[in-house]
Amino acid sequence: MRKLTHLLLALALCGLLTAAPLAAQEAEASAAAEATPPGISTLVLLMGLGAVVVVGGIWLARDNFKPGDEGE
Repeated sequence: MRKLTHLLLALALCGLLTAAPLAAQEAEASAAAEATPPGISTLVLLMGLGAVVVVGGIWLARDNFKPGDEGE
């Protein structure tokens, strides 16, 4: 029971230590979000989707490759 109390206390302390910086960072992020140009989030989304398509295509190409078959 004593270990459980120590664990809960440690978890509560970790939660408090991470909550304070996150709250301050959130306030700064809202101020910084107004300064970003419009469309940047769409660009980041499209770059991520493009990366997923490229990696998936390479993965499929490697799985379908048959050694010795050179397309003769």
